[in-house]
Amino acid sequence: MKITDSRIALGALGYDIVYEIEPAMEPDRVNVMFTDIIPEFKNTGSISIASSRLYVHQYRAYKELLRGKNVILRSGTGSGKTEAWTIYFLQKARSDKGFKAIAVYPTLALANDQIRRITLYAEAVGVEVLQLDAPRRDRYAREIGMKGLRERISRAQLIVTNPAFLLHEIKKYIVKQSSSLLEPFLRQLNLLVIDELDFYGPRSIALLMALIEIIALTSNIKPQVTILTATLANPDDLGRYLKDITGREYVVVDGKPFHVENHLIIVLDKELDKV
Repeated sequence: MKITDSRIALGALGYDIVYEIEPAMEPDRVNVMFTDIIPEFKNTGSISIASSRLYVHQYRAYKELLRGKNVILRSGTGSGKTEAWTIYFLQKARSDKGFKAIAVYPTLALANDQIRRITLYAEAVGVEVLQLDAPRRDRYAREIGMKGLRERISRAQLIVTNPAFLLHEIKKYIVKQSSSLLEPFLRQLNLLVIDELDFYGPRSIALLMALIEIIALTSNIKPQVTILTATLANPDDLGRYLKDITGREYVVVDGKPFHVENHLIIVLDKELDKV
C-alpha cells in the first residue's frame, strides 16, 4: 500500500494548511525496575512493564505511600498513574492478607484497561481483586447467592467499584449496618483510591469528598487516600481536606504526560492568497 503525505495531497487539491509537529514526550525514569519492587512480575511473560524502570513520579508516589501519607498524583494521560499506587498496594497485600483497598472509577466500563492491568498484576502476586457494581452484584447474587457474594467480598483484598455503588452501600450502612455488603470491608479499609478526579464536576466532587469522610469515620483504621488526576488547579486545598479527615500528612506529586510524536494539520481553505 502506498502511503501519501496528507500535506502533499491537500496541496495538490489547492488547500492552504497550517502544519505543526508536537514532539514526543516521556517522563524521566529512576534506576528502579518494577521487578525490584514486585519480583513476581518476572514469573509471567504477560506483564509488559516488568523489566521497565519506574517513572520519577511513579516512584515518588510509591515512596510517599510507603511513608503512610495521602498522595495526590497529578500527571497526564498515559503516564502510569495506575501503576504508582498498584505496586504499593500489591507489596502491602502480598505480606499482609488483611490489607484492604477500594479503587473508585467514574464507571467500570470506561476503566476497562486500568482494571485489566490491575487484575493481571494482582494475579501474579496471588491477590484477589473483585469488580463490584450494581449489575455485577445482581449477577453474583444469581450465580452464587448473597451468602456466596459476602464470602467472596471477605476474601478480596481489592474491590474496584464506582461512586454510585459505593454511595448506595454507605446509605445502607447508615440505615442498617448489617444490610451493607461492604460494611465489614469498609471497617478494615487501609487504602482508598479515587481515579480520574478530573472526570467529575464540582457537585460530584463534593459528594466524593463526603463519601471519603464517611468512610474515614467508618474504618477502624484511618485509610490512606490516593487521588489520581490529569489536571487539578488547587491540589493543596484537597490535600488539607484529606489531612483533616484522615489525620495523615499529604503530598502532591506531579508527573509529565506520555505521548508519541503528533502531527497536526489544520485545513484552512482553498487558495487563500487570492482571497
